[in-house]
Amino acid sequence: MADVRTQKEEDATQAVRQVFDQIAFRYDFLNDLFSGFIHHHWMRVLVREEPCSVETKVLDVCTGTADVAIAIARHNSKARIVGLDISEKMLSLAKAKIARLKLEDRIELCWGDGLAMPLADQSVDVVFNSFGLRNQGDYKKALTEMARVLKFQGRINILEFTRPANIVIRSVYLFYLTRIMPVVSRFFLKERASFDYLSRTIKHFPAPDVVAQLMRDCGFAQVCVKPLTGGIACLYRATRVPADGGQGPRGAQGKSCYHEDRSR
Repeated sequence: MADVRTQKEEDATQAVRQVFDQIAFRYDFLNDLFSGFIHHHWMRVLVREEPCSVETKVLDVCTGTADVAIAIARHNSKARIVGLDISEKMLSLAKAKIARLKLEDRIELCWGDGLAMPLADQSVDVVFNSFGLRNQGDYKKALTEMARVLKFQGRINILEFTRPANIVIRSVYLFYLTRIMPVVSRFFLKERASFDYLSRTIKHFPAPDVVAQLMRDCGFAQVCVKPLTGGIACLYRATRVPADGGQGPRGAQGKSCYHEDRSR
């Protein structure tokens, strides 16, 4: 693991840790609030299409309160799961949740920075990152780090908020995000800055085609993009390949496949 970070990156990491330590006790509720409770459906879509065998080691980056890790454990009893997060308070809540569900033997929790993870090169078979990439500051470095720990031909699954392409849906969603949610959040968050940070990361996260290209630049191929619920969120799936592409001509990594989820 190469842990070489600038002071700016260290400061950004510390700021993110503080935000999530502050909102940890409300995190699950905030996920419901931001997504309009639809993120439970998105999480099922994220998990259900990823097969895991008895030897599969799964890494859930930015695991938060471990909802995705728990969903993976329930979906596939054979997977071995590591949940990593930078917020100790988040991990404390995750640990209690996992114990309550008696999944301690299935899910291991690990404190760590997603930009410099305490895992060996090519040590996991599948990576999940649910609503975490936009909080990692340096998207390319975060993707490169996930590529580093992922075995060749391993799979990555990213779920993230985005701005809908449809102008009507986008207008409604941005009105909800910038006008309604700030009012509602005042009742639940002591620190307004925490909400401002979360809202800002959604509004400024790159468009799906930009994210797909970043993934290809960082060592992934067969990138598939699936907009969810009118494009409020997107699911990105890809396969880890060697630096030379490992699949014939460079063009094999070219365009992204595009599937729209119409179930909700």
